[in-house]
Amino acid sequence: PWFKKLNLIKIEGCDYAMSFRDSVNSAEVGHLDSSINKAHIEFSPIPINSETLVYGSLKSEQVDYFSIEDIDSSNIPLRKLYLAKKEQGKWHSTGEYSEPIGEQFHHIGNAALSPDGERFYFTQCRNNWQNKVICHLYRTEKEDGNWGEPIKMNDLINLPNYTTTQPTIGRESKRNQEVIYFVSDRPGGKGGLDIWYTEYHARKKIFKAPKNAGAKLNTPGMEFSPYYDLATHSLYFSTDGRPGLGGLDVFRVEGEKTKWDKETFQNMGKAINSPADDFDFVLNKDRESGFLVSNREGGVALMNGTCCDDIYSFEYVEYVNVPLNGLVIDSSECLDDVDVFLYMTDQESGEQYLAEELRINPCTFSFMLEPDRNYHI
Repeated sequence: PWFKKLNLIKIEGCDYAMSFRDSVNSAEVGHLDSSINKAHIEFSPIPINSETLVYGSLKSEQVDYFSIEDIDSSNIPLRKLYLAKKEQGKWHSTGEYSEPIGEQFHHIGNAALSPDGERFYFTQCRNNWQNKVICHLYRTEKEDGNWGEPIKMNDLINLPNYTTTQPTIGRESKRNQEVIYFVSDRPGGKGGLDIWYTEYHARKKIFKAPKNAGAKLNTPGMEFSPYYDLATHSLYFSTDGRPGLGGLDVFRVEGEKTKWDKETFQNMGKAINSPADDFDFVLNKDRESGFLVSNREGGVALMNGTCCDDIYSFEYVEYVNVPLNGLVIDSSECLDDVDVFLYMTDQESGEQYLAEELRINPCTFSFMLEPDRNYHI
């Protein structure tokens, strides 16, 4: 039954792609330079700020073959995290990024940094006894400004013999507690890889048992590389289980946990999506630009035109930002060391959720708002 459903979706996708044939590109997309994009795969771009990027890569310039007996050999290249800097408008690699992780003996990648910069989540992958690649989530926290030892997350999250990978950090609206969305092939899904989530209980300092993000989001196909944008209460993710322009397409939807607004489902359109696989979508802080990963033609190819994943930057062709600048004063006196909270209100339900928070010193603050939204401070 699931194969029949996917087949119908692919047929519908052909008509859908044809409808975009004469449409205008939604964004301008650029290929990052050869110090970053190598012949094998690049993945999981994480913008730390406007001039710093962490990304994953398998740095090898050729096709290598290894026997199963050599699977633990130190000669086998590992997927690792690397750092890139932007100078004079161009990105270039500056070497390995191991600060929050320490020494790396297994495949590392698919990381996420908490909004306050205090917690770092990442994936570690290795082969199990059946030679199946199994990925699990780890986290590390800052202690007095230094990263602590990485801790493997509990067995409810890292279900033995199933993959748990590609974390992104959201926030639930009632208590503003951290929610970790991730991808897993564990039992109870809708098909293939599904998006799941676990909530962090701040007072008890525990992560709750994971739940499936629901049938509104997950399909009989494969859901991949979720990215949660706190400022717009939106989840971006890739899937091959919905009509699109190619293999994996990037979609956007508003909501949280298992509550997703069907009316806001949106294919991110031409340029962001291509006839190939497009995933690992992430936004910069300005929300006008960001990064994605694709095996579209035009990348650094190892064996054929669409063999390998590269990192691309993008900038929306049309984007409206509404700047809000203000002061926090009391009886005409400027206040320092004040927390300012920006809330967005859902127009249908009236529910409010935290979009952004700032500690200001001195008393000025600045937010970038979205058009056609209701806010309060």
